[in-house]
Amino acid sequence: MNSSNCFSATHFAFADNAPNPHGESRSVSGSGEIRARRRLQRLDAEISLLDAKISSSTGIMRKRELTQRGNALKDRRNELSREFRKAHYDALVAEIGVVWKQLVH
Repeated sequence: MNSSNCFSATHFAFADNAPNPHGESRSVSGSGEIRARRRLQRLDAEISLLDAKISSSTGIMRKRELTQRGNALKDRRNELSREFRKAHYDALVAEIGVVWKQLVH
């Protein structure tokens, strides 16, 4: 799989019905917390892919700009770990998609 397809292939893993890779049982009270934790783990993986792609980009100014955007995305991700809000998560996923498209085009 080439790196330009990594985001597209893994982006769909953000779906709410994605399989639970850890085999955790879901209790009624803890299912929302488990889903949020899994979403954040997937988000971390996407940000790591984005970081790798940014690191391999050429052009000092472009790399600097993309690095700043990547750092802003990480800050927003850290905010989600303190207080998870689905709308903020969805917006961050969309923004990662925008940055990824800028990198591959």
